[in-house]
Amino acid sequence: MPNFILLTGAGFSRNWGGWLGKEVFEYLLSCPEIFQDPHLKKVLWDNKDNGFEEALNQIQFEFLREKNSKEKIERLEKFNRALKTMFAAMQKGFVRLPEGLAFPSKTSTGKVKNFLIKFQAIFTLNQDLLLETHYHGSCFPIGKGWDGAVVPGVKKGPIVPSGEWHVGSEDDFKVPNRCQPYFKLHGSYQWSGPASQNILIMGGHKTRCIFLSFELPHYFL
Repeated sequence: MPNFILLTGAGFSRNWGGWLGKEVFEYLLSCPEIFQDPHLKKVLWDNKDNGFEEALNQIQFEFLREKNSKEKIERLEKFNRALKTMFAAMQKGFVRLPEGLAFPSKTSTGKVKNFLIKFQAIFTLNQDLLLETHYHGSCFPIGKGWDGAVVPGVKKGPIVPSGEWHVGSEDDFKVPNRCQPYFKLHGSYQWSGPASQNILIMGGHKTRCIFLSFELPHYFL
């Protein structure tokens, strides 16, 4: 099998109704956590051209400057709640996809699964659950090289559309034989770590947030 690697971003989910930055910006403005807080609303508008993740970055930075400020903590938590509500709304749409992952042609040769299984591994910047909903655990055609797709080190919780996914320890980070791995570089919506911290990295400075998410698990996505 050729050694091909696939990297996907926001444009991938867009094909099935996933939202781009502009749509996320509009959704966040409608969330009570945002429009009822003048400061959060102003920060979001100030970063309209830079994107909602830069707005989140500003709220995160304000918190880091005053970690003991109840006001800064509450604002960061409100922004995070609005983002999780946004991901939950997208997930409802993904669950209802009548054809699952299919190209517009809707023919047997148009199944996206037949395209994805060509890769030795999939890396994604997406934090949504599109692939988990319509690709993870799939039984692939015999003779295609894979028995299914897995997220190494991550196990699914309750079998419901928005069920949690639990990240294990380093010992759990294994790829079973004949299983295609896909790696979510920034964590994901509904992911939780060993210490019950959220594993969803967003904002303008993701490298910093990756480290801080373990140091301050209750205040970062």
